[in-house]
Amino acid sequence: MPSTLCGHLAKRLQCKRGVCAIQWRRNVRTYARGVVSAANLVQPGKTSTGTEPAVRSFDYSSLKAAARDLHDLELVPAKVASIIQYHPQSVAVQLRTPALGDAQLHICWSPAFSHVGLLRKPPRRGSASESFSFGDQLKRHLGNMLLLDASLPEAWERVLRLSFGDTLGGPIRFELNIELMNKHSNVVLCDCSDGSILLAANQVGQRKSSQRQLQVKGRYELPPAAGGGVPTSVSTVIEFRERLLVDGVRDMEVGRAISSSFRGVGPGVARLLVARAGIDAAAAGTTCGELPEGEWDALYGAFGAWVEDMVSDSADVAATMTSMGLAADAGDRSASALERFGEYYQTILQEEEKSRLLASLARSISKQRDKLEKKLASLERQADVSSQADGMKLKGDLIMSHLHLFKRPTSDRSDSIEVLNWETGEPEVIPLDETKTPVENAEKFYKQASKLKRGATKVLPLMEECKADMSYLGDNEALLESIVASEEGDELDLLAQIELELINNGFIKRKSVHAMQEKGVQKNKKRNKKTGGSEYKRLSSPNGFEVLVGRSSQQNDEVTMRIAKPGDIWMHARGFPGAHVVLRCAQTKDAVQDEDLEFAANLAAYYSKGIGLKKVDVIMADPKDISKPKGAKPGQVMVAKERVIVAMPDACVLASTTTKSE
Repeated sequence: MPSTLCGHLAKRLQCKRGVCAIQWRRNVRTYARGVVSAANLVQPGKTSTGTEPAVRSFDYSSLKAAARDLHDLELVPAKVASIIQYHPQSVAVQLRTPALGDAQLHICWSPAFSHVGLLRKPPRRGSASESFSFGDQLKRHLGNMLLLDASLPEAWERVLRLSFGDTLGGPIRFELNIELMNKHSNVVLCDCSDGSILLAANQVGQRKSSQRQLQVKGRYELPPAAGGGVPTSVSTVIEFRERLLVDGVRDMEVGRAISSSFRGVGPGVARLLVARAGIDAAAAGTTCGELPEGEWDALYGAFGAWVEDMVSDSADVAATMTSMGLAADAGDRSASALERFGEYYQTILQEEEKSRLLASLARSISKQRDKLEKKLASLERQADVSSQADGMKLKGDLIMSHLHLFKRPTSDRSDSIEVLNWETGEPEVIPLDETKTPVENAEKFYKQASKLKRGATKVLPLMEECKADMSYLGDNEALLESIVASEEGDELDLLAQIELELINNGFIKRKSVHAMQEKGVQKNKKRNKKTGGSEYKRLSSPNGFEVLVGRSSQQNDEVTMRIAKPGDIWMHARGFPGAHVVLRCAQTKDAVQDEDLEFAANLAAYYSKGIGLKKVDVIMADPKDISKPKGAKPGQVMVAKERVIVAMPDACVLASTTTKSE
């Protein structure tokens, strides 16, 4: 099952978000003993070989489109309503305008994912990053101010400048310089009155850079110019060709040579220019020195047209989108480039956070399971010793019944006594303590038997508690597996819920950051109620019956103990941890058909640790026959009456949908 589930996950994620967006997570989720193996998780932002992920670079074309869209979408001017740092290297600036209402401008200075993008919905709350000081200080300076302008202070360089002031037409008070240069990315807030730096996401001192320092109260300077020439410096095909045929460049592949020879030309745009020039696939991999004579005019024509678009600020949608690995249909105006950038990178950041949280939960669960297994083994050894209590009592009884073998039972000493064991009918030699009389030896055996019995009464409840804890962790393992393959879009919220449940039940040590996370979970619950959303999964059976699936231990409790009514059908995979499934049919139970039962049973099998099997037995019960033992962990119930139906995880509607999409 582990390899099957891992392969299934890789295909699903590739189908959903594209290979580039999740390349560094191809092997991050492997399973050992049914647990997400923390040891095999790749660090976020790295591939399995330790190199940077193949995420599209946010190049000059993208930044130019972003600046243009801020004006086209009438986000300039806009009021800064709020600023939230939802990620260690990302902030969301809430802009309020009459045209769009509230929109979230996302600014990220992560080395791997630096970008600006626009989303309509607010960022996910509850992250520990909200306690970081950069976001709070940025909000203190820019809160309730107006975004008055968005511009590129230097042509062909990846710096976006946002200007803020108090009133329309008034002076600009602050400038936010967003430098999107991969590992050198930064966000710097400057005071326009004297040009000093008020705030920097990454302060740069003399030790880090001898060319430019970025420190609070220092003066801000634009980054040093990137390597390569200015694209407008070549005006003929001869100059263009000479630039690409110099030593050190002529042996490069054509697209790479263009990207490295000219500022502002990202790898994606360079590949697009090669394709626009009509260079076929065979020639596209050749070097500049090997490029056929007849291809140079077409290549320069494509390059010159792109440069003209950039200089004239034309909306080269195809170049912008292709540079990001997105759909390059110039006629697609359903969303602006800025909005599509936001969706593209937010998907990546959420996958990174999901991977990190999964790794953390996997380590915690695996560690706790190891502890519980050792504890259970120790308790079982104690239970084995406790089972000897009857034997100890029997030895005491045998000694007392054979006291006539001693002349003076209360004073004689001996190292052993041979008696007839009335249970076996065989003679038995019982060793005695020579320092004690026969009566004292019998009393010693009675005391040992009494002690062992007292131990047994304490060990057995501890064993049951230990097994219940292991079962609870097993349920959470199964839920993690279902969340890994989920396409609901709220996986982070579910993982946060599971983490808080584990904290509240003592399996993860509570830290100060968890208080903010708990508030975030509560806010997300309130948001779901307002928007009509649901924490648990809702589906419809073939004949229209509602089917509810719990996706965390707490949700299992809610679905089973609060929502399910007598007459509904409750299901759970037999012998496997997994989700509680309820077929809502209390009012029309007679109308339930076999296909409805199969539909719900397949869901119960699919959302269990039996997902890798061809067939899984699923328990069916009426909710009135289900009870929750006193002190039981979330999701743990007792079933008084049950029936069994055979389900097939592969026949689940979700598995079928995934197979088709693959």
